[in-house]
This record gives sequence, C-alpha cells and structure tokens, in this order.
Amino acid sequence: MIKCHPVGSSGGAGGRIPAGPERNPMMEPISIGKAKEIAANKGMKPGRVRGTEKVQLTKGMNPKVEVIGWEEFETRLKARGLALYESGGWMKIMRRRP
Repeated sequence: MIKCHPVGSSGGAGGRIPAGPERNPMMEPISIGKAKEIAANKGMKPGRVRGTEKVQLTKGMNPKVEVIGWEEFETRLKARGLALYESGGWMKIMRRRP
C-alpha cells in the first residue's frame, strides 16, 4: 500500500499523490550547513523528542520536543545512521544511503 497525502482538487488520481520515495525520488543528501540555511529560512531548529533518541526539526512550540544545538543534532544523526535529505526546500531525515 502506498501512503498518500491530499493535494488540491486539481491533483491527479482523485486529488491524491503518493507519499515517500515514490512521491519524490529526487531527494538528495545535504550537509548540516545547508540544513541550517533551509531551517533558518523556515524558522526551524534541531530538536530531540523528550525521553527518546529521536531527532527532528522543530519550530520549538511542541513541549514534547526539546530544542538542541546543531552539533548535538549532527552527532545523534551519525550515531543512528541517519542523514538529512532535501528536494525543493523540503527536508527529511532518513537512513543514510550506502
């Protein structure tokens, strides 16, 4: 089953497009420096879900997510075998590609 996200009524396939790699296979790995630039433009910061090792980008308004520094964010990504990927200004944390 392919997950879908709704789009405007002008979208194909009943206004839905596939989510995940099927949706945008052009996700490219980016550096932390590039991620900082994109995040700054979107008002986002690196964060860690409290009580877990999960990291994400946040606007800092969710009390369940603790804002952390970029250095800690990068360390946690590497320790978990994750990397940041980007396409068209959208960023996603995914398993590091071999």
